[in-house]
Formats: sequence, structure tokens, C-alpha cells
Amino acid sequence: MKRRIITLAWLIVGACLLGETWSGAAAGEYAFGGGQVLLGLVGIAAWLYLGLRLAGFRHRLLLLLGRLAAGEYDSGIKTRRLPDEVRDLEERLNRVVAQLARYDVLRAARVALSYRTLDLVHRNAGVPMMIADAGKETLRFNPQAQALLGIDADRLDFETLRAQKGNAPFYERLMRVIHESKAETEAAFELQMPGSRESRRVMARIMPVKDHEENVQSALIMLSPLATEGKAPE
Repeated sequence: MKRRIITLAWLIVGACLLGETWSGAAAGEYAFGGGQVLLGLVGIAAWLYLGLRLAGFRHRLLLLLGRLAAGEYDSGIKTRRLPDEVRDLEERLNRVVAQLARYDVLRAARVALSYRTLDLVHRNAGVPMMIADAGKETLRFNPQAQALLGIDADRLDFETLRAQKGNAPFYERLMRVIHESKAETEAAFELQMPGSRESRRVMARIMPVKDHEENVQSALIMLSPLATEGKAPE
């Protein structure tokens, strides 16, 4: 059964206005009978109902939209007991919010699965590989990458990497991929790890991993050794 209370209230207001106009014209300009009083009271009651109901709904709707804009899908809009059209809207909005919450859970699960898969590939791949974590600003090395670059540690922060002057071309290219181009790139670089006097010339393939907002959260970097002669291109 469709709820038509709001529609009925509008009809009552219209009928009361018409009734007031008709009865006033029929009884004379200054006549004021009981029928007019009754119509006036009914009209005022209908106006109050509409005003309070719609104003309350608008306030709750603005609060809900603010929460949704902030990424909060835990609660919908508070519904009232009045079985009218506004309640229909509230219930439908709550179904939309519940669906958004399910999508958010699925999205978070997919992102987590992607990172777990990336970590699994990183640890078990048979080729030298690094993962650049944009949030933590660290580089993680798998055992093959540690052996290729001559480093004992399995991770290195961006600042330490940048402190080695020979790493500037690689660091700048990595930052461009993370913050600007967000696209895969491949080039030859000289990499020098802390505590090592020698640099290693490698071909690095940088593959960004983006989230649902197209922001680069991490980058998978596959390495292959190159001959030591020559200079890496900038």
C-alpha cells in the first residue's frame, strides 16, 4: 500500500485555502463563522506537519550526505514512525547506504588481497625485485635483490636511498611514477646501497600499483643486472 500522507496534507492545505476564500466571499467580507475557524485550524495543522516533517528530513539528509562524503557507511538516516512518503525515502536511502557499505567492504577486501598477492610474489619470485611503499616511504628487497645490490638489510627508507648521490636518477624517476605519471616505466640506473663503495648498474622496471582513486600506493620494481661499463641514462 502506497503512503500518501504528504500528498494528502498538501490537498488539505489547498482545500482549506479554497474553502476560506469561497466561504468568505459567500458570507461577506467581515463575516467570520465557525466553518472558517475550523478550516483555518486544519490548514495551519497541515502546514505545520509539512514544514516540520520536510525540514526534519532535510536536516537528517544533510547529515547523511556529510557522512557519506567522509566515507562513513556505518549508519543510514534515522527513520520516523509516521508512515508517509518521507519514510519511504528514508527507507530507500538506508538501502542505498547498506549497499554502499557492502561495496566498501568488498573494495577493502580486494585491495588487501592485491597487497597480499603482491607481497607473496615479491617474496617468492625467482628474480630480483623491490617494493616501494609510498605511504611508509620504504623500499623492501627480496633475497635476490639483496644479493644483486649487495645489501644485507631487507628494507631501506626513501631518505637513505636519496642520500646516496648516485641514486638520484632512480629516486627522481620513482617519485615521478608515484606522484605524477603513475605509469609503468623501464630504464637503466646506477644504484648504490649504504655501506657499499661500488654502485650496481641495473635495468629497473617500475610498475605502479594504484588504489580505487588512481593514487599510487606502492610500486613493484623488477631488476636485472647490466654490464658495468658506461653510464646510466638520466
